Amino acid sequence: REIGGRLLAAFPALTVDVHEPKCTVRVDIRENGAALVCGEEVKGAGGMPVGTGGKGLLLISGGIDSPV
Repeated sequence: REIGGRLLAAFPALTVDVHEPKCTVRVDIRENGAALVCGEEVKGAGGMPVGTGGKGLLLISGGIDSPV
């Protein structure tokens, strides 16, 4: 409420529609008091970061007499 009130005070032409917003403002307040404010979301590749995955093994068997 505090941040929304300040945004509306700074930009009086803005209106609020919580059901169908045209824009979402995201605010991340850090422990050191710094605030990151984003008005646009950019999608990344997703998934785990490169180099964090371990090794794996995959065995695929299609034979009728296969014990796997």
